[in-house]
Amino acid sequence: MSTRYRLARPLAARVVGAALVTAALVVMVATLVAAGAGASLGALFAVAGAVVVVAIGVAAAVGSWSVLTLDDDGYRVRWRAAGVRAAAWAEVDDAAATYAGEEPVVLLQLRDGRRTVLPVRLLDVDRDELVRTLQQHLQRGHGIRRL
Repeated sequence: MSTRYRLARPLAARVVGAALVTAALVVMVATLVAAGAGASLGALFAVAGAVVVVAIGVAAAVGSWSVLTLDDDGYRVRWRAAGVRAAAWAEVDDAAATYAGEEPVVLLQLRDGRRTVLPVRLLDVDRDELVRTLQQHLQRGHGIRRL
């Protein structure tokens, strides 16, 4: 069984917003360059169309980007600042909801002392639900069965 958690919607909206603003700036600069160089409207529309296609591609990619994947073998995190980005369940000692400063995080403590710290605001899921799911995967990974 595999569980995927996507980027939180407010954060994804920020990324998409930044991509759209960048696209608008590129179109504006292309318009100014085209006007100064006497380029045709067709060339300007081609540049604008390409920029819009790229912006839509960024929006689609961000919307489907999986930040955390839990499966039968272990977990994978696609966030550089998380610490350990992948580990097998056999390596994980504990999963807990805690705080890093004032930021609510989920902490995965590995047996060798390394850890993964994942800010909850990154994920489109409730922190307690995430910890319950992590603990279920962790128990299965350690061979613990419910009675």
